[in-house]
Amino acid sequence: MTVTLEVVRALPKIELHRHLEGTVRPGTVHALAVANGIDLPVDDMRTLYTYRDLRHFLDVYETVCSTLVSPADFHRIAYESVHDAAVTGIVHTEMFFTPHVHLSRGVPAAHVWDGITAGLRDGIADTGIGVRMIMDCTKFLGPALAQIELDLFTSLPDPDGFLVGIGGDGIEAGVDDAALAPVFAEAARRGLRRTYHAGEFSARSVADAIRVLGCERVDHGPLVVEDPALAAEAADRGIVFTLCPSSDVLISQVYPSVREHSLPRMLEAGLHVTVNSDDPAMLGRDISDEYVTVVEQGLVTAEQLRDIAVGAADACWLPDADKAALRGRMTAAWSAFC
Repeated sequence: MTVTLEVVRALPKIELHRHLEGTVRPGTVHALAVANGIDLPVDDMRTLYTYRDLRHFLDVYETVCSTLVSPADFHRIAYESVHDAAVTGIVHTEMFFTPHVHLSRGVPAAHVWDGITAGLRDGIADTGIGVRMIMDCTKFLGPALAQIELDLFTSLPDPDGFLVGIGGDGIEAGVDDAALAPVFAEAARRGLRRTYHAGEFSARSVADAIRVLGCERVDHGPLVVEDPALAAEAADRGIVFTLCPSSDVLISQVYPSVREHSLPRMLEAGLHVTVNSDDPAMLGRDISDEYVTVVEQGLVTAEQLRDIAVGAADACWLPDADKAALRGRMTAAWSAFC
């Protein structure tokens, strides 16, 4: 079967590495900036989402977040994110949100959470897709702030059960990942699952994520293959790697091109991987684009892509019965594909 964008968009997909703030449409950024009196660094919104490196990307990310002030703003981006996910064929997603970029500007946690969850509810009512949320602490800011964020967001009402996990993102180099161990342990005691951005600058952070922080998933993680013993351990433990190949080229610049990504080596090592977009609006590429790219660039065959897509059901954090139903739906659709 030829893998085309049209075909892939029509197939059900599960996305496990998708940042809510990275899904904000450029037009929405502009509209909210005008409404909230925020000066943007560019006049042409088409040039805002261009990056020199990871640090520059994070600066732009903070610029996008600076336009979010009221619960209505958060409602809008969550609602639009769910609709955009449905358009590209996503049937279940587990999205990150980053409290620090909002709380540090004086936005109350309740404004963030109430707006997001109301937007999710309305978007889900319209589209029928499944959504869960992961609170991403900003890891280089340390455990004290991460604990404050955990306390805040686990104390807010969540009748829909949207919050299912804790993660960590931001600059990787020079971070003491192990310092976050008490926070991640406490999150687990409160019923949250654990994941962590790691393995874009060294394999060491992957080791800390799974051995010290107790993570079940690693976000990105392509450099795990540079340590064969660690890769074998991760495979044996069933650690899931939520890969974003284009992001590893365009943002963190782990590789000069997607064709050189370690995805094939990860599959050869027996690792459980999923393919994701990371920040679809900010990269101009959604999960369907990413699925087509990994095939066109020779990283996987159509059959391997099918297995990755179906396997994402096993990697998600739904109750077992819901997960089994989702896997059945994915298997039926993708088996008809190839």
